[in-house]
Amino acid sequence: MHRLDSEREFHNSRFAGGDGKREPTRYYFALERWYENYITRILNGKAHHVLEIGSGLESISLQMESCSFDLRSIDISEEAIDFMNRNNRRKNVHFDVQDAHKMSFANSSFDMVVGRGILHHLDLPIACEEIRRVLKPGGQIVFGEPLDCNVLINMYRRLTPQLRTKDERPLSSKDLAVLRKNFGPLDVTYYGFLTLGPALLGLRSPGFVHELDNVILNRLGLGRFLAWACILSN
Repeated sequence: MHRLDSEREFHNSRFAGGDGKREPTRYYFALERWYENYITRILNGKAHHVLEIGSGLESISLQMESCSFDLRSIDISEEAIDFMNRNNRRKNVHFDVQDAHKMSFANSSFDMVVGRGILHHLDLPIACEEIRRVLKPGGQIVFGEPLDCNVLINMYRRLTPQLRTKDERPLSSKDLAVLRKNFGPLDVTYYGFLTLGPALLGLRSPGFVHELDNVILNRLGLGRFLAWACILSN
């Protein structure tokens, strides 16, 4: 309960009074492909009923020209959900204040459960059990998450504790094992290594740098040592 209250307070403060307009930070430039491919995987899944965990002010519904599936999107922050409801114009998209550790949805309600930057805020074993409960047998998951494997990025995290909640932790290899135990074999794609250099200067990386990142992190299998973030899907 303490963790729940702490997370809610942090994010309500973060979202309070906002107009929803957030300019991309320089760190966004390091993970452009991560953002893009996360949406692509959801669309390619061809699900009919999708649950989004951790709406924030950046729900996937805002990043798609059209939303062909029924979307239920939850967040622990009342401020975030209030903003999303005030600005929602789609009849097949609904926003609710809910705790991902204990959701009100019936068993096997969704074809797909997705979230970006949310699992590392949760008590993972409890959250995984609840996600499995609401996910239909054979259903899909798509999550985009930060990782704890890059020493320099971890150093930056230690120097900037004010940017995150005290309980959040980037995913470790043990966390990935918990996810595999709950959802079976996972496709893990890694992002954010060479692209960090230009991003620190406020620059977008050209396409070949993203491609080189893909070679180093995914084809050569070094992502579990060097990547900033990953996309997980089954």
